[in-house]
Amino acid sequence: MRTASSSHAWYEPMYNSPLFPTIQIFGIFSGVALLYFMGIEAVLGAGTAFIAGGLIYHSYGKKHTPNEITPWETFRLMLRNPDEAEEKRINAAFHAADIERNNHLNLNQFASAIEALQLNHDGHDAIREYFHFADGDGDGIIDIDEFCDFIGIISEAE
Repeated sequence: MRTASSSHAWYEPMYNSPLFPTIQIFGIFSGVALLYFMGIEAVLGAGTAFIAGGLIYHSYGKKHTPNEITPWETFRLMLRNPDEAEEKRINAAFHAADIERNNHLNLNQFASAIEALQLNHDGHDAIREYFHFADGDGDGIIDIDEFCDFIGIISEAE
């Protein structure tokens, strides 16, 4: 699912599991088989742990977890509401590039966001021109509104 959508092009894990996805599939099937061979007590224990974990997550964890767009959420949004999915993709690219967490992008951060959205077709000089075009108030930084306006203009042009 990571590669199914360009909205997650920014995600490149530093580690790739050997023999992916064979090891993961083997782990799922062997875990289920182990539960089966251990008997009904093990199945009931696993079910209880699953239910307890779900209750704890929904009562506490969901409120205290940062809201990040996941590949699954992107897929669901693209089916239901493509415009909202694109808006979340743009926001995710902006905030991923904003490494200083000050809600502004400098030229290098802007270039990272543009590359994450796969909009850089003309090279680094074009990015500099895009940056100055997007910087409507001329203060040398791009805020989220300027970024969204710029992406809207670029999207209409394509």
